[in-house]
Amino acid sequence: NNKLTFGKGTTLSVIPGT
Repeated sequence: NNKLTFGKGTTLSVIPGT
């Protein structure tokens, strides 16, 4: 599954998982 994390401000980090 893919994790979608929102950081401070408008930072969008997409972390691909297995």
